[in-house]
Amino acid sequence: MAQFLSDNEEEFAELLAQKTNQEISKEQKLAKSELQKPVARNETITRLYEKLYEDNASSKVTDELFMHLSQQV
Repeated sequence: MAQFLSDNEEEFAELLAQKTNQEISKEQKLAKSELQKPVARNETITRLYEKLYEDNASSKVTDELFMHLSQQV
């Protein structure tokens, strides 16, 4: 290993950089995936709140129930 490193220092540095870049890319993909979960949840909550508001505006839901449910979101 020491001989390889001595003879091929630039190649070894390139291999190390590639591995590091692959690890960074993998971590970024994982972080992006984890970020999508709360983003999707927020979109769902927004749609539910809009539906609740529409139901309140059309008198399908009372003002009291609307206030109670909207505080829980």
